Amino acid sequence: FAEQLMGRWTYAESRVLSFRWKALGKRISHVIEHLPDWVQHADKYVSMDYGFTDPAAAAYFAVHHDGTVIMLHEIYQPGLTPEEFAQRVLEVPREKGWRIKQFLSDPRKPEVLRHFQRLGVACMRVDKNRQSDRQAGFMAIQDYLSDDPILGRPKLFISRHCTHAIDEMKLLRRKDGHTGDEFSTAAIAGADHLCFVAGTLIATEHGDRPIETIRRG
Repeated sequence: FAEQLMGRWTYAESRVLSFRWKALGKRISHVIEHLPDWVQHADKYVSMDYGFTDPAAAAYFAVHHDGTVIMLHEIYQPGLTPEEFAQRVLEVPREKGWRIKQFLSDPRKPEVLRHFQRLGVACMRVDKNRQSDRQAGFMAIQDYLSDDPILGRPKLFISRHCTHAIDEMKLLRRKDGHTGDEFSTAAIAGADHLCFVAGTLIATEHGDRPIETIRRG
């Protein structure tokens, strides 16, 4: 009753996020089949989380003037060097014809930042302490997955082509002994690389903007 009729997230089956990969009654799906027309002219962003053994993850977002965020495309691949990752991140917008307003890099991986600098690409670097606070990122995602009181719908959607991001949001679970109020990494089990970059984008671009711009020296 609380979830279906009152719109409250009850953490059913220990799932972390109130993510709907299909419509549920009158509540629409967070996964979209076709991109709306406004995406073509919207500001676009890239948020990244680099790993070598773990997957190197990047997600491309379009942001509407009303605050709606759509994940358009994902990179999710282990075994990429920092240079290979940077090159791949830059290839996608060239292939898609997208102009990226800003790139959000990972300050814990300065080697990736150096490659972007060398290529003449300015990156926004989130404060290390703030970016390490995954709880804030998960809370930002959950806020955007919830129905906005003004719009009457969520403000975060994912293209059906972003299969890894969809799986992460579907499969993240709470560990035994942890309550639904905890978003700490100690309380959550499962891959969260693309959830992390989505939370970073939302918390940074629509929060208090604790950012530093890194440009070529």
